[in-house]
Amino acid sequence: MPFVTDFQQVAYVERFSVQETGDHLQRGSVFDASRVELTELRVGSIVYPLRGELNGRFVRALEELFVDGVSPVFVGKGRSAQEATESFSLAVHGAFQELLYQRPFEMTADERSKWRMVNEIIDVTVYRNTTPIVVRQFGEVSWGRLPYPSQIQWDNGYTESVHPRQVDSPDFITFKPGQPVEAVVVRDPLTRELIRVSHISRTRRLRTAREIDDSQLVVKVGTGENLPDADWE
Repeated sequence: MPFVTDFQQVAYVERFSVQETGDHLQRGSVFDASRVELTELRVGSIVYPLRGELNGRFVRALEELFVDGVSPVFVGKGRSAQEATESFSLAVHGAFQELLYQRPFEMTADERSKWRMVNEIIDVTVYRNTTPIVVRQFGEVSWGRLPYPSQIQWDNGYTESVHPRQVDSPDFITFKPGQPVEAVVVRDPLTRELIRVSHISRTRRLRTAREIDDSQLVVKVGTGENLPDADWE
């Protein structure tokens, strides 16, 4: 939930360039409104690094939050300022995630305009460099010299140490040598080192070389350079 502070009742709301409909926002109208300051933009565990504090107005008569610099493209809706702020955060979050992995030539004119606007409020470089990568990988468990699972040989031949304390699935400790597995792996966005395995389950077999070659290799980190010797989907 975004952090909302400094609610102040104001007698006059600045005129925003929104489409006027019926008795909605008109020049010179007076509404009961609250000033909203966003020091962070958070959706679940994701915290977007803002370039600076965002300022907005929650217009109670419209049940809408207008934020300087990005409204009316991004408008929060809700019965309270807090609810509208969450709505605004979800709107920005949706646009950011949809456009982050597109190349400029893949975007429409409207999408490019939205992406420029998002870049003005969110530091995309910081986001890429601090947000862990989550990928699905296939491999085979081995014990090494230890009497419990301690390694996984991924289906491209790369062997990686995986300690049970790095695995969120408690039954991993019971996996036997040679057990094929499918895992959801969380990695450092810069080094690609293993942070943790958020889920791992047994499978009947590993994928064949043909299945690996035919799979769509998509890494949503903005660049495909310097990838590690691992199977990224």
